[in-house]
Amino acid sequence: MPRYRTHTGFNLLLLPLLAYLLGKYEGMEEGVLFSGGYLFATYFMSPDVDIYRSGPVRRWRWLSILWLPYSLLFSHRGLSHVPLIGTLTRIAYLGVVALIISLIVVRDTGVIEVWLRAHRYELFWVAAGMFVADTLHSLLDGVFTWLKRRS
Repeated sequence: MPRYRTHTGFNLLLLPLLAYLLGKYEGMEEGVLFSGGYLFATYFMSPDVDIYRSGPVRRWRWLSILWLPYSLLFSHRGLSHVPLIGTLTRIAYLGVVALIISLIVVRDTGVIEVWLRAHRYELFWVAAGMFVADTLHSLLDGVFTWLKRRS
């Protein structure tokens, strides 16, 4: 299987082309939002957050403890590596964590609800970037598995 650096390098290699195409056909703002989600997924929320000591989890530093329950819920290369579903599980998981923190700190979920409604268009493009980065991660895993079986 490819290592974390291989996944990161592969994603970074393709990002300029993807951002250019999106910026050209959709608009600059969409390209920037997509790129932000793509980079966030590549560095902080890759499918490998199901391994508690993985590179993406370590990047969270002291907040890495937030990913411990996720790594206990999802086995490596299981549901978390399925394109779209894996991305949605990580987004939902992080959303639940944010909701719990907001209930403890702010004691009101209305703030999050209003913010999400106001920014749903932008969040769509960020999520699209995350989805593409995760799909490329899984694709690279699949290619390496296929090559390994052939040799």
